Amino acid sequence: MSKIQNLIESVIKVEEFPMDQIKAENLSSDESHGGEKRKSPQQPVKSQSEPKKTKTSKSDVWDDFEKFTDVDGKKKGRCKHCSKALAADPVKNGTSTLKNHVNICPKQPGKLKGPSNLRTIFNCVRENPSSNGVHVHEHPDLSRLKPPSGYGGFRTEKEYLDALKAGSSVLISNIKVAVDANEMIDFSSKAFAFFDSIEVDYTPLYNAVCSVIRHHCDKEALVKQKPQSAFDTKAAHDQAASEFSEAVVRYSGVNNELEDAQHELDAVTAHIDHLNDEIKKAEEEKAALEAKVVGAQADKVTCDEAFSKAKSKLQKIAPEMGEAMMAIDDFRRRWKETMKGLNLAMDELSSLRSSLQ
Repeated sequence: MSKIQNLIESVIKVEEFPMDQIKAENLSSDESHGGEKRKSPQQPVKSQSEPKKTKTSKSDVWDDFEKFTDVDGKKKGRCKHCSKALAADPVKNGTSTLKNHVNICPKQPGKLKGPSNLRTIFNCVRENPSSNGVHVHEHPDLSRLKPPSGYGGFRTEKEYLDALKAGSSVLISNIKVAVDANEMIDFSSKAFAFFDSIEVDYTPLYNAVCSVIRHHCDKEALVKQKPQSAFDTKAAHDQAASEFSEAVVRYSGVNNELEDAQHELDAVTAHIDHLNDEIKKAEEEKAALEAKVVGAQADKVTCDEAFSKAKSKLQKIAPEMGEAMMAIDDFRRRWKETMKGLNLAMDELSSLRSSLQ
């Protein structure tokens, strides 16, 4: 298996060989030196359902094909060399498919009708898929992949080996981009037919390609056997588990928020209770102040009455106030004079007393 992998890697690394330069006439001339010439096959028997030709076809490709109409009424061409039938409707298919077949037909004698370029062959496969886009085989038919015949030995000249390397590279590139196993088989069968026609040994490539296609078939079969309901159940379970995880996170978050809110509520409630106590005290103080205000208002009424009486009395006494002040002033003057005289008399008395002793 390692030899096959090494071959594929070497094929991928090699530069693409210009296969259009390899002409069948060159290959046929080499055959005269290195191998036996192929024998031309017998001409196939014409189908009874083939209509009579009314005019000569313009394309030279009909030198190698016979026109006929199959049981389904489809126009086709049968290769005169290998008896292979190909779609040949002039409106839907044209003659490109027939020309490409002539280039790779393993039983075509003489020189080929064009360049042996696998890209042309693969483009033909893409442009003219089996049954107008629908593969003939519902399941991939690996029996279409033929190993090297090697009836007359294998060619080992450099140009043939270069053609094998370049063709292998083209085949591998097309296998990588093929849409399914059937298209891989289409590409590979055309390439193997070409390799067999130039008598080269492509056994390692054949084994590797068959292994790839078998694994690809297993993959396609496995895809069809995919237990979708189980995957749907798992997807639903994963979705439910994801939603549950999110719900757990949200539940934990809500619980934390609830606890925080409860603590805040307890603090606010305690603050409200404290405020209610303060309000109660304030209301009591308010009631006491209101009673005090009532008492002060009563005192004010009494004071107002006393003030009014005093003011009225003062207003009545005001006219006599001048004379009273004059009398007071005179009294104060006379008091001072009297007290002065008294003090002088007391001093004389004290002096007299001293002299009597």
